[in-house]
Amino acid sequence: DHVAGQLRETFGEHMMGSGLAESGVLFELYVGPAGSWALLATTPAGKSCLVGAGEAWEPLPDPDIFAAR
Repeated sequence: DHVAGQLRETFGEHMMGSGLAESGVLFELYVGPAGSWALLATTPAGKSCLVGAGEAWEPLPDPDIFAAR
């Protein structure tokens, strides 16, 4: 919650999506209005790590193509 709060306050980023790996690690993608993005991984024990971050995020034109939708 702390890291997500910092991403929101500092960059205006909000969670765009998440996925659970077979290992139990939760991956969360945060995206900001100016195109900034951050990928966060959280272990089942609750430890979080910033996997990567960048700029120029562009969403796919039709997100309904995903199997989970």
